Amino acid sequence: MTGSHKKSRIKISTRLSLLSIGLGIACLAILIVIMIAAHSIKELSSQITNDHLQEIAANSRVARDLSKVFADINLVVNNFYGQGDYLLTRGDRILKLIQESASRTTLPTIKSDLQILQKHMRSFLDACTTVNQSIAERVRIEKDMDATLSRLEDTISETMIGQSLDGEDTSFMEQLSLLVFGYRENLLRIENIAAQISFDHFSSMAMSSSHPLIQALEHFKRHLRTLTTSQQHIAMYGQQLSLQSDAYERNVRHLHSSMQRLREHIDILTQSKAVLLEKMATIDARIAQSSRKIVQDIDVAVGRSLMAVFALFGFIILTLFFFTTRFVKAHVQSPLSIILEGIKRFQHGDFSDPLVMDRHDEWAHIQKALNTMAEKLESSYKALRDSEHKYRAIVDNAPDGIFQMEMTGELRNVNDSMANIFGYTDQKELQHDAPSIFHQLYIDATRTTSLFSALRDNPERRHFETPLFTTDGFKAWVSVNARVVETEEATYIEGNIANITDRKHTEMDRDRLRMYLDNIVNSMPSILIAVDPQGMITQWNKQAEAKLGIRSDLAKGTSLARAIPVLAQISEEIQQAIDFQRSCEKHKVPLPLNHESRFTDITIFPLITNSVEGAVIRIDDITDKMRIEEMIIQSEKMLSVGGLAAGMAHEINNPLAGILQAAQVIEMRFDPQLPKNVQVATTCGTTMEAMHQYMEHRRIMKMLTSIREGGERAARIVENMLSFSRKGSSEMARQDITQLMDVTIELAKNDYDLKKNYDFKNIIINRTYDQDLPDIPCEGSKIQQVFFNILKNGAHAMASKKAMADAAYTPTFTIAITQTGNTATVTIEDNGPGIEESLRKRIFEPFFTTKDVGTGTGLGLSVSYFIITDNHNGMMYVDSTPGKGTRFVIKLPFEQDHVKLVQS
Repeated sequence: MTGSHKKSRIKISTRLSLLSIGLGIACLAILIVIMIAAHSIKELSSQITNDHLQEIAANSRVARDLSKVFADINLVVNNFYGQGDYLLTRGDRILKLIQESASRTTLPTIKSDLQILQKHMRSFLDACTTVNQSIAERVRIEKDMDATLSRLEDTISETMIGQSLDGEDTSFMEQLSLLVFGYRENLLRIENIAAQISFDHFSSMAMSSSHPLIQALEHFKRHLRTLTTSQQHIAMYGQQLSLQSDAYERNVRHLHSSMQRLREHIDILTQSKAVLLEKMATIDARIAQSSRKIVQDIDVAVGRSLMAVFALFGFIILTLFFFTTRFVKAHVQSPLSIILEGIKRFQHGDFSDPLVMDRHDEWAHIQKALNTMAEKLESSYKALRDSEHKYRAIVDNAPDGIFQMEMTGELRNVNDSMANIFGYTDQKELQHDAPSIFHQLYIDATRTTSLFSALRDNPERRHFETPLFTTDGFKAWVSVNARVVETEEATYIEGNIANITDRKHTEMDRDRLRMYLDNIVNSMPSILIAVDPQGMITQWNKQAEAKLGIRSDLAKGTSLARAIPVLAQISEEIQQAIDFQRSCEKHKVPLPLNHESRFTDITIFPLITNSVEGAVIRIDDITDKMRIEEMIIQSEKMLSVGGLAAGMAHEINNPLAGILQAAQVIEMRFDPQLPKNVQVATTCGTTMEAMHQYMEHRRIMKMLTSIREGGERAARIVENMLSFSRKGSSEMARQDITQLMDVTIELAKNDYDLKKNYDFKNIIINRTYDQDLPDIPCEGSKIQQVFFNILKNGAHAMASKKAMADAAYTPTFTIAITQTGNTATVTIEDNGPGIEESLRKRIFEPFFTTKDVGTGTGLGLSVSYFIITDNHNGMMYVDSTPGKGTRFVIKLPFEQDHVKLVQS
């Protein structure tokens, strides 16, 4: 008993040290046995392998060299075609490698086969060189034929020039030129066929008359007969091309025979390669057999060594297992079972019986520590129960819902306020009916998923607002504040929920009202801008974005003067509207809208509600309205002027007819051929000859002629005025378009504005009309209106250029009327300043003008385009080069479908 008591006082650490020493000795013994076995295996392996290594190494090197030789031969076969330098360098390398392999091998049969392979390789390289030489010769012949064709083209061109200068017929030479072009196409086709034929195809296919290349050459030579029968200086080129074609065909046939011989050499090389590969396979089989014998010998030696190691290792393992089992049972299992029984009592709250182990080693310290911990836990549990009672009262009385739930969404703990928010009487009813509240009561499941994802990404406190259902089926809004709590025992979510349904409804009503007002503001056609008393922009509607080109987010917070510098001029009116709470207006204010200057009406309203200071600026684009008003005024003027002109023309025609008739009667009264004139002259004591002589000396007859010609010219002007100012009936008749152009030019020369402002009579007008042009179906007055608008705009443009140009500049119109198929083409070209590309694209837009305000309405060319395209099914377009002039082109059909014509 005494001895047992003394033994139990030995520390566990001492016993573990003794056990570790025993394990170390056992491991050392195993290591020594393994080293002895490894040494014997090494000696045996060295003895077995040394006998075979030299033979294996030599054969392996020969096999490696042969692999390189065969790979290089394949590369040469695939890549020599037309590559002379590559063939020379790669061929020398292969011969050198075969020579080195033959001198290195110790096997007589391999050495003999390598020497045969070297001989066949030289023959193969010579055949490849012959093929490449034939290819080079073919390329040279192609270049010579191309050069001959080029010289032939030069000769034909020189001959054609000489014949043209001598006035001779050049049609034959032109046909020869086309024939030479066909020769060049045939030559290019021959070159393409030759270039696309691969070595395998060329060497395997028979070179008969059906071969595509031979057929192309025969076709080329047949077409040369026309050339050889031409003039002597042309025929010599045909003879030269014929000789070159024969040389080309001989080269192709020689190349074909060379490739066939090359194919024979390749077959011989392939046979030599197969013989060498077969012999190398035999060598490899012998090497493999030797290797298997080495492996078998090594396996026997390793097996014997492993048997000895396993026997020693088993003995040591059994010994260690016996001592270790006794040690663990006495010093680990027995005391550990006593400690586990005591811990179970502590878990159930039984701290009355302390642990008793009756040991004096390390377990005695553990016994003391556990008993001390049990005493402290008993005190802590009592304090925890008191604290839980206190905080439970606080949680249950809180107005907001407080919860704890698992990461899966199942509730762990809630207070009564949480249950009341969802329509339950208490927390137990809530946890019973909706244990997973965030999955069962949420209206939108994706919002629940978003909350959990956000908490997983960032465990810190998160704020979240969402709608959910209550027990009575109503939708309520709640505000959730939650965070992830991580403890050693579990990870869960805790937070609070507040009912924000009333606040949310108020916010939604406010948002709906804001959106409604924004839609009203953005739907208005006017530009609306709101500013505060400091002039900073607070509102910017869609029309402002579209017309001013500034996005709302960029404009807000910016001063009005900076966003729209032009409106800096009304900053005083804006301030007065804010200070005195009264509206003000400004009319016809120029403002850049959509990158062009527009006229606008600006109205400033003060903000006078909810103690919000500021002003609203409304900007209305009135440019089109102003232009329409000007157009109406101008149209009324033109109607009045047209009526006045028509009335004046009728009034002028009456006295003008009397003047013309009187002048004609006077000329007839002095005609000596009329008997009545001779009789009256005799009665008066004179003769008609004397009277006629008197009138010639006094130039009276010329005066009468001038009176008659002036009257006739005035009559034509009046007739043109009546034709131009007369309201048309919109019915078409066949008209002489050249006469319409001439009449319009005469009207332009007598137009008051063109006379006064542009001096139209000093403009040179060059006219070119096709003869025998058919009449076109049209409304004459409207076509005249189109011509007049173009001439007037051209005169205006040339006048502006003349004001800036030198004295040598002469304004000129070039007018051409031609027949193109079934249409008449009218071209009116001036030498004015031209039109920029950006303006040319918009020249036919209504109200677009580059003239000063009040000078033009921007409708002339727009109306002209409508008359030509819509009323007459024609075309109208403009070409212009800035600085050189502008050309208007009008195309009118000679026949109008589905149009009733009236007699002209």
